[in-house]
Amino acid sequence: MNAIERATRVLNSTTARLAGTDAEYIRAGRVVCCPRVVAAAVSEDVLAEESFETRGRAQDWIVKVEALAVSGVPFEPAAGDRIRVRRAGKPWTYEVAELGDHAAEPADAYGVAWRIHSKLVASG
Repeated sequence: MNAIERATRVLNSTTARLAGTDAEYIRAGRVVCCPRVVAAAVSEDVLAEESFETRGRAQDWIVKVEALAVSGVPFEPAAGDRIRVRRAGKPWTYEVAELGDHAAEPADAYGVAWRIHSKLVASG
């Protein structure tokens, strides 16, 4: 593979990642809207106790403020809401979780997008 082919592959994968993916935003057990989401920071946390170890996957999402609306009325992300995306055709569900004292924060200085904190609760 030459340098141009490698650059093209990187450009295509970056463009696809930044374009986002379709998601279902779930509140109180029902889908309330279907925004495009962009995966942001991912981390894996390990909690070690005396006799067991627990692993958790944290995922931040960037979502346009205008995309989180029901009947045109915008709402703020809240702990306990869920975001479901499809990966390789299988559903992955993340629960919105508080980080410190908030579940989401502005992703930019202009209030265009939310950065939503979540944890993986179910995968395909």
